[in-house]
Amino acid sequence: MTVTLYSIAASHPGLAVHGMLARKGIDHRVVDLWPGMQPLVRAVGFPRHTVPALLLGDGGRVQGSRPIARALERMRPDPPLFPADPERRARVEAAERWGDEDLQEVPRRLTRWMALEHEHTRAWLAEAAGVPFGRVLARPAFQARWFAHDSGADAAAVRADLAALPDHLAEIERLRAEGTIGGAQPNAADFQIAASLRALEAIGDLAPFTRRPAFGWAASVLPPLPGPMPPGLPAEWLVPVRETA
Repeated sequence: MTVTLYSIAASHPGLAVHGMLARKGIDHRVVDLWPGMQPLVRAVGFPRHTVPALLLGDGGRVQGSRPIARALERMRPDPPLFPADPERRARVEAAERWGDEDLQEVPRRLTRWMALEHEHTRAWLAEAAGVPFGRVLARPAFQARWFAHDSGADAAAVRADLAALPDHLAEIERLRAEGTIGGAQPNAADFQIAASLRALEAIGDLAPFTRRPAFGWAASVLPPLPGPMPPGLPAEWLVPVRETA
């Protein structure tokens, strides 16, 4: 049964779902929307304007990388995305939830803030997605303003995200050390967390910070996202990142 994944080329949750579909060996086709066109998924029957959105072969619809992981597990139990042991599964689900609710928002806010503030970021995102006349269409910032507001991507939030990056990386290394992620067989938390690391790696300003073992692990789980994105973060905001690089 073939499924259809609606995503965006630079979407890290979409990348996580790509990885899970490949892991399961599920036949699928991908419809990559242009940046800012996420609301179009409502035209094909999804209740929200977000991607990734998965249209199942039986007509069912699932949105969000975590619900999709569970839908894929029901659809094809092997190879599993969650451990059979209840205690281990609880640890994987907790790590997956942290990756979705906390870590995933960091590259999203950084990218959306830069898109709001810089025309060259908007142009790069449009060209990376293959948008015709991308540089022209990227000049106005009204879409970028809406998406930045939607994710709370203001200056204070972005500065806080940058300051928290070393702690996020320490948590990833803790999860790897205890074996919750980073095992021989990737689980749902591996895909969730690795996708956000690949998104951070695509942000050119963070290049010194991404030369860490965790990023090498992420590269073994998932392919890269388009990048590097041109610089767009103020130098003084990057001080906490550079001090731990």
